[in-house]
Amino acid sequence: MSSAASVSSLGSAAASSHEEGPKLHTALSPGDEGDFLESASISLGVFGVLYTVTKEKQLTSTQFTAFRLFLDFLQLWLLVVNPAYGWDIEADSTWWKVISFVQLNSFLGDMGYRFFLAVLYVFIGLLAVNVAFSVWVARSFSQNRFEYVWPIQFLRWFGLIFYQVLDIATLTLLLVTLDCNYFNVPQSLRFHNQEFPDVYCWSMPHLAHAAVSVLSIVAFVVMATAMVCSEMDLNPLTRNYLAVPHTGVEALGFGLKTLLTAASVFLSTSTKVLSLVYLAFLGLLLYKNLKWIPFTYSAVNYLRCASYTCVLYCAVLLVPLAYGPSGLAKDLTLAMWVGMAPAALVGALACHLRLRHFSVHIVGLFRDASPGTPAKRIHRFKDAREVEIAARCCRQWAERADEQPEPQAVELSEVVIKAGITQLPHDPRMIILSSSFLIDVQGSYQSGYTQLQAAKKASPGLLEKFAIFSREQERAQKASGAGGSQGAVDLVSYVEFQRNHRLVLRAHREALLAMRAFWQLLLRTNIAFTSLTKALHRIEVSVKAAERAYRMVLSRHASNARLVRLYGRFLEQVKFDPWAAAKWYTEADRLEEEEEHTKEALQMGGLDAQQLSSK
Repeated sequence: MSSAASVSSLGSAAASSHEEGPKLHTALSPGDEGDFLESASISLGVFGVLYTVTKEKQLTSTQFTAFRLFLDFLQLWLLVVNPAYGWDIEADSTWWKVISFVQLNSFLGDMGYRFFLAVLYVFIGLLAVNVAFSVWVARSFSQNRFEYVWPIQFLRWFGLIFYQVLDIATLTLLLVTLDCNYFNVPQSLRFHNQEFPDVYCWSMPHLAHAAVSVLSIVAFVVMATAMVCSEMDLNPLTRNYLAVPHTGVEALGFGLKTLLTAASVFLSTSTKVLSLVYLAFLGLLLYKNLKWIPFTYSAVNYLRCASYTCVLYCAVLLVPLAYGPSGLAKDLTLAMWVGMAPAALVGALACHLRLRHFSVHIVGLFRDASPGTPAKRIHRFKDAREVEIAARCCRQWAERADEQPEPQAVELSEVVIKAGITQLPHDPRMIILSSSFLIDVQGSYQSGYTQLQAAKKASPGLLEKFAIFSREQERAQKASGAGGSQGAVDLVSYVEFQRNHRLVLRAHREALLAMRAFWQLLLRTNIAFTSLTKALHRIEVSVKAAERAYRMVLSRHASNARLVRLYGRFLEQVKFDPWAAAKWYTEADRLEEEEEHTKEALQMGGLDAQQLSSK
């Protein structure tokens, strides 16, 4: 099976969903895909799972965004501010137990070893179900046949809760079995579990539990990393507060958080080394976020940088706490409490200055440049992510049309992107950015999808391949007609449409078979009256069932021309009502004409921006 057929099999399947599964992959896709996916079936399955799970965002409100950013900060902060490291904090106090509950360590220690094992294996069971459902979704996506939708919803909610919101807390739970006092402890405590001192880590059955935890950690990290990488939002005009155009920084951030969490377990009794590890990794985490400003919304970047700077400030104080005399604990703890808010403000200010460098300085250079000035003389871009940050200047909304950007801002953003594509013509990220601008901002679909074909030939990495794959699936869903003239829909809605389409085809076919059986019965020489009665009853039942199926499906997909025309055939060929069929045929013609006009308008709109790929 060629990769060309695999990447856009979703769209080809929609056009002929009444055919058998193996035939669904034979349709041609737009463009020359070449060897875009080396292992087509595996890549299609993996990308299909990620696209299916992350296509629709479950929660995008400001309240959830603030809650998620706070939990992200709290989990990271609790790794550094641990009373066991010498901070002057009463670990048994009620207020501290409430704050540190999300870390689970003290709670699990208080509840006992058996309770911990029960919680551990319940989560491992859920993780195993998550992996199994992912395999099922990958297989179903490859075959373009989804029988059930609820496993997709399970994957979405599981990933949101455990892979994204409670990632550090989940890793902490899985690492409890490996928290075994490796360094700087008396011999009597060495290799005994820190939360459960009576348990020796190298004895059975705890050793078996630890082995299961290690396998679960590997599966969790792989699955979570894949989901973090797939959470990209390519639309420059997105209204998702947590939108990230390129998830490389977020993937690196998750990797650093994983290492920090592991270090908090394996180096928990060696605070001196641990403090340096925290300082290095948290410094790198803040540096990457300040450099690339990953989120589309500026306010989210401010909060993220503020929280990371606050945690880094605490890590800086942990170094003298670990290396200095114990008498400094009280003063350093006080300095920690007093300095957290100023440190956060410094981080937010640094993020603001970084963004201002792009939005005011770099964009200002292009705004004030004389016509005809070469782009390299105005500003030299070194990375496509720099172009994307500068191009966010298009996110200025018109006062009377909240959903539409200011035309002048769009023109300025187009100038920036043209400069980027001129300087980085072979960078797949730059080509994808240009394509997204054409599709989502200018509405030039034809030119945008044409540029995707060029991105495939520019040696894209995994993230870029997934971005191209996502764009093509969006186009395939729109072309499928699952949403009629309303455009692209969620894949779950597409699955529902596909299933409903098979339902009416099956009911229509059953009615035709019943009628054929009746006429075949009439060809016999001797006909039993009971057989004739049963045949007529079968026709009546099958026709009513098909009628109900059509009405149910058309109530949800009334703007789908193919379904409307199919119902007209049912009325004409099965119910023998040509007058009613004619009305439905007329409606199908009208819908097809509207779709054709829409496609022509999109193609004509794409011609206006065709020069973008050549300059």
